[in-house]
Amino acid sequence: MAAKRGDRVAPPGKPSGWEARFATSEAAKGWESLCHTARSNTWEAWIVLTERPATPVNRRIVWVVAAAPSHPKATD
Repeated sequence: MAAKRGDRVAPPGKPSGWEARFATSEAAKGWESLCHTARSNTWEAWIVLTERPATPVNRRIVWVVAAAPSHPKATD
């Protein structure tokens, strides 16, 4: 979806860093909620995702598959 007036501007990736992309629309909505409720922690997560991914593959893209400000029900 193309950005439109009023949307947040995502920071550009570092030339040597990883690019974070949303794997699902739900992850994008959850990330936006995190940005509003826990800005500092979400920024730290962004740094980890784009600079130090846990198990990197050969591609330079990190896919965000889930993001939410609440407890994930899948782990109950």
